[in-house]
Amino acid sequence: MPLVRPIPGTDNAFEKIPTSGDAVRFVTAQQGKRHLVQLTDSAPNAAARNIDITGDPIFTLPFDYLFGVRQLEVFELDSTTFVADRLVEKTVYDEANAGVLTTVAVPPAAAPYFEEVSKDQVRIINPTNTTDAAGSIYLFAVPHTSLPAENENRVVVAPQPDSQGLRLKGLGDGIVFKDSNGVEYILTITTGGRVAVNPVL
Repeated sequence: MPLVRPIPGTDNAFEKIPTSGDAVRFVTAQQGKRHLVQLTDSAPNAAARNIDITGDPIFTLPFDYLFGVRQLEVFELDSTTFVADRLVEKTVYDEANAGVLTTVAVPPAAAPYFEEVSKDQVRIINPTNTTDAAGSIYLFAVPHTSLPAENENRVVVAPQPDSQGLRLKGLGDGIVFKDSNGVEYILTITTGGRVAVNPVL
């Protein structure tokens, strides 16, 4: 879920997308993760900012994100005007191909875009400005709605005021589990509210 959206009739102007749910929890406990850092071609400054500048700059973030599932959002800010452009991602998660990262269309050769390297690293390709003290500023963001858990690839649902931590909207939808032998079972609710567990066919 994007954090911002373009304002109609403007160029490079964005507004915050309204969020639903408990606003207090959003502000105090589920505010998401954001990291703002300026690119530099100075080796000492780059090291201090956890940027590898030996090739295309690779940023090491102070938090983890869910690698390969398009959770991370990257914005490039002009160092003078601070106008933000959302960067296009080079790779996306191919669910039909066992989770292989698949190259997709990218911007023109001169335009900046990003590539996920690992669960806490991002490569910026074709950065607009790398000069020390005037380098492009990057905002790396993970929306509050899908924070990674402490263990990679685990989903954690925060406590909800109405106790409805997980909601499946489809009629008859269920949750699939896998036993210690690798056999999959689906947990559903039948008419009348009874719990049913059946093998996945």
